[in-house]
Amino acid sequence: MKIACEVIRDLLPLYHDDVCSGESRRIVEEHLQECAECRRELQLMDEAWSAPHPQVEDEAIVQAASFAWKKGRRRAFRKGALIAAVIAAVVLVCTVVFLLSRSAERQVEGRILEAREGDTAGSVSLVIQAEDGEELGLLLSDGTDVFSLLDGGVSNDFLEGRFSDRAVVSVYLTGPWGRMETEDGRTLPVYHARQITLCGYLTPEQTVLPDGTTAQIWQELNAFVYKLADGTELLRVSPPPDPGAAWGGGENQDALSGQAQARIRAFFEEQGLLYDEQAELEKAYEAYCEAPEDFDARSLSQETYIVASSDAVLYFRTSVLLPIDGAEVTEVCVGTAFERETGEPVENQALFSCPPQELIQTLLDGGQITDPALREEMAEAFDPRGLVFLPDCLEVNFPRGSLPSQPYTMQLIVEYEEPLTDVLEEWAAPTASGIAG
Repeated sequence: MKIACEVIRDLLPLYHDDVCSGESRRIVEEHLQECAECRRELQLMDEAWSAPHPQVEDEAIVQAASFAWKKGRRRAFRKGALIAAVIAAVVLVCTVVFLLSRSAERQVEGRILEAREGDTAGSVSLVIQAEDGEELGLLLSDGTDVFSLLDGGVSNDFLEGRFSDRAVVSVYLTGPWGRMETEDGRTLPVYHARQITLCGYLTPEQTVLPDGTTAQIWQELNAFVYKLADGTELLRVSPPPDPGAAWGGGENQDALSGQAQARIRAFFEEQGLLYDEQAELEKAYEAYCEAPEDFDARSLSQETYIVASSDAVLYFRTSVLLPIDGAEVTEVCVGTAFERETGEPVENQALFSCPPQELIQTLLDGGQITDPALREEMAEAFDPRGLVFLPDCLEVNFPRGSLPSQPYTMQLIVEYEEPLTDVLEEWAAPTASGIAG
């Protein structure tokens, strides 16, 4: 720490008389080794004390001089002690801040670039690149907690201490506590990892975009993520859950026979995805190429779950979220009905006692749609697959783009009352509505 000459010169009388603290003495001596001016000041003090002084006969003058010298010495001592205390406090604060900065824990997420055995038994050294581009070294010891958010072989390897440079991790770390050299000879700060969690990894699969660019496929928690080689995220896809979990358990599942459950599972497996994943990826890449600085990663998902039931029928809803631009999405909903006893699918139109043309007019009346132009658009766009039976109402879905006058998805809600109950088969009415059986 650099101490100003003015401060050192205030301490010199105390240092010269050997009445300063040990810390002040150390500070003064370190300064004198580098400062010729302050050494000259100390030398003048020595010369002043060693030079002969004329004898003074006047006792009053001698006493006055003695008093003035003692007073000045006391003042210098108090001033020097105060300065020394301030310096000691500054040194202490700096030391504490330094130690806290090294020991404070922080969380970093990034990709592993290098992995190798550490210098001590049971330790592992990693080099990771954080999300902000910073590269740092990590030391994992026997005391480091290792977790994984994923399943499969890569996850098992990770938990057993075999770390891949394809992995993305989240780390709680402290430090830095030293430095390490990378495989290419660079020197990085080293931090101790208290906990490390596998968050994702680069799969061997790749996909080629229309212009020949290769997109990497990363597996993360409940999602596959398409990224460019520089890490730019294009599309995040959440695959649909196991169809066997679609009915969510509880009394609905318990009431189904094994045959019915197997038939429902087979239906959803055969139905598969209701979107074109490659087409959505290419749309995202095209948007990125047009405006890279304004591009936000897109997302895509599909989920199926049970929404209502009657004594004879189970009703499911499949919801697909399609990307529009960046974080903006649109929802496409499809309703499916199954016979409770056999698990066989039932066409939505078969749940009503009238033909499609009469059904849509009844739904428009029940939904209180009075505008002639809108009624005409909805009648033309009506698809019975967009009917979703809920416990207390029927939902009629019109996807984005199906109605020329409507810029977004439109849902028409129709209560289970006249005129809907006039055309709905009695056995098809959800039990919770109070009109079944």
